[in-house]
Amino acid sequence: MPSILYIIGNGFDLYHGLDTSYQSFGFYLKNNYREIYNDFVKYFDLNYLNSDDPNSIYDPLWANFEIALSSIDVEEILEDNKNYLASTSRADFQSRDWHSYQIQMELIVDKLTKEMAMAFKKFILNVKFPSNIDDNSISIDQDSKFLNFNYTDTLERYYDIQRHDLLYIHNKATDSDTAPILGHGVDPKEFEKSEVKSKPPKGSTKEQLEQWMEEMSDQYDYSYETGEDELYNYYQRSFKQTDEIINQHSQFFDELKEIKKVIILGHSLSDVDINRNHALEKE
Repeated sequence: MPSILYIIGNGFDLYHGLDTSYQSFGFYLKNNYREIYNDFVKYFDLNYLNSDDPNSIYDPLWANFEIALSSIDVEEILEDNKNYLASTSRADFQSRDWHSYQIQMELIVDKLTKEMAMAFKKFILNVKFPSNIDDNSISIDQDSKFLNFNYTDTLERYYDIQRHDLLYIHNKATDSDTAPILGHGVDPKEFEKSEVKSKPPKGSTKEQLEQWMEEMSDQYDYSYETGEDELYNYYQRSFKQTDEIINQHSQFFDELKEIKKVIILGHSLSDVDINRNHALEKE
C-alpha cells in the first residue's frame, strides 16, 4: 500500500503553465457568457475585469470566487425583477401570471448555479496545455495516492499517474454531462428567510379577530412570496456539500490508513473545503 499522499491544488496547474485561475475564468465569462458575467458583477459585488489588458489588475474578489458565491444580493434581484409580479389590475392578467415571478427566480438561480458550472467546465476544457513540462517538472513518487482538487488531467498527462490512485474530489472536466463541483462553504440554514409572524391583539373580539385575519390576508402576496422562496433555494444549490462528497468517495479515503507522509503541492485549504464534522472531532 502507498505510504505517501499528495494533495494537489490549483497552484500545481499554474506552475505547469496552465491558465486556470478564477480571475481568468472571470475574463472567460465576460467574453463568452456576458449575461452570466454581468449578473455576477452586479449581484455578488465582483468588480469588472479589464479584458483589454488582463495583466493590469488583480481582483481579489475573483481570486476568491467560491467564497464570494455566498454573498448574493437577494434584495436587489427581487427588486430588479418586480415587473414579473402578478397584477390582477392589468387588463391582460391571466391565472398563469401568478407564477411568472417564481419562474423568473428559478431561471436566475439556474443561471448562477447550473449554467455557471457548465461554463466553468468549458473554460477548463479550453485551457491550453504546454507541449512539455521539462523546465517545470517536479519529482513525484508515482507509487502514491493523489487527492486532486483540480479539474484537469495534469497528473495523468505529464506524470503518468494511474487513475485508481487518483481522486478528482471536485470531478474531472470532461466532455460528459458531469458538472464540476463549485460552491461556497456557508451552511444554507444561515440564510433562511426570516418569517415575521404577526399575532392578533390580545383580548380581540371575534369581529376584531376576523378583521385582523382579513388584513393579514390582504398583506400576503402569493406571487412575491413564491418567487422569494425560489430565490432562496440558491443558497442550497450553490452550497458545496463537503461531507457528502467525502462519503461518496469513502473507499479512497479508507485506503489512506497506511499513509505516513502528506505532501501538499499548490493547494491552500479554505473554509469551503473543510469537512465540518471531522474538523470538530479534531478540536
